[in-house]
Amino acid sequence: LEETDPHGALRVSLECVELGERLLEKNDPQLGIVLSNLGRAYKNIGDSKQAIGCYKRSYSIYSTTLGSNHPKTIKVQELLMELGEIGVEDSPKDLRTIM
Repeated sequence: LEETDPHGALRVSLECVELGERLLEKNDPQLGIVLSNLGRAYKNIGDSKQAIGCYKRSYSIYSTTLGSNHPKTIKVQELLMELGEIGVEDSPKDLRTIM
């Protein structure tokens, strides 16, 4: 769906986040997953600002519940670096302060 219909993927991702926010605890790692997917959908349509916001929320959830060394936390940090939101020198602690 992402490659053939990026706007459709965005709509589905928005619905998933809405559902997740209603059904899951605010720091549930599953919500981090759907926020990360929404960030990717925004990135695919060229909306880096929205993507960064989603990735930051996802990072916050992952770092709080899974820890800063968990693969999911590290992956979202890498996605933020790809978008130029943080530099390589920024540590996970530094990232939490910009949220």
